[in-house]
Formats: sequence, structure tokens, C-alpha cells
Amino acid sequence: MQEVMKDGSLGKIKTADTLEDLLPMIEESLAHPRVKYVKVFRNGEKVQSEEKRTTDKEELEGIIGKKVTRTFPSGRK
Repeated sequence: MQEVMKDGSLGKIKTADTLEDLLPMIEESLAHPRVKYVKVFRNGEKVQSEEKRTTDKEELEGIIGKKVTRTFPSGRK
């Protein structure tokens, strides 16, 4: 389930009855190279994990090491 978080980043929220049921989903999330972190929390009787992925812009900034901005050629009409 792909979701867009409030800050514009990408992530997924997964829910299970017990932590043991959630562990395979957490391992799958952590195996993805673009996942920054996974938060685990209890929501009532359920256990949830929330993953945060890097966006394309963050990935590019990590590779080249500086902030990425778009520029347009001068004289554009």
C-alpha cells in the first residue's frame, strides 16, 4: 500500500495483530534500498509499522552531495 505522507514523502503503513506477524513485513521494508527507517507502534489492539522512503530528489542529492534545484535557460518565453 503506497501512501503519500503529509510532508510529501513516500511511505507505507502496514498493520498486523502481533509483532511476530509484522516482522516479515518489516524485514521486507528494510531490504528496500530507498527505505530510510521503519517506525513500529501499537495502535489499540493492533501493531503497525510505518516506513519512510527517500524521494527521487533526496536520492539525487545523496549521490551528488549538494542541493538540487531546477534551472531554466535564459530567454525562455
